[in-house]
Amino acid sequence: MLSFGQIVVIILVALVVLGPQKTHKLVREVGRWVGRSRAYLRNLTEELERESGTSEAFKELRELRNQAGELRKNVVNLEREMTDVTRKINEVADAKDEQAGPKPAPAETDAPAAEPTEAKPKVRAIGPGRVTGPHAVKSGDASQRGG
Repeated sequence: MLSFGQIVVIILVALVVLGPQKTHKLVREVGRWVGRSRAYLRNLTEELERESGTSEAFKELRELRNQAGELRKNVVNLEREMTDVTRKINEVADAKDEQAGPKPAPAETDAPAAEPTEAKPKVRAIGPGRVTGPHAVKSGDASQRGG
């Protein structure tokens, strides 16, 4: 950048070499060029700032999409684990029923009949998050879910 003293020296040399009329036109034209270049530079700076802001938004969007993909993978893994756990629970329940063996037929005696005991109902998982049986919560019954 030129200092004020340098600009004054250039104008004086131009005044002597070109004369007063041509120097006046030249200074006016140089002023226009400087003004246009400043406006162009200002517009360029604003556009670059807008573009960098837009690229930041796209970067954040890309990061959010990556996180959503990871969450989907986690959900799929959890569903698999839930299926495995419910399968194991059902296997243990089946094994326990087999160990208990068949129930003996009631013998006919003169003694009064004892009150029949209710068999404990078996709870079965039929898919991720779905359980059948007397303790299963119906999807529309929010009071049993606690919420």
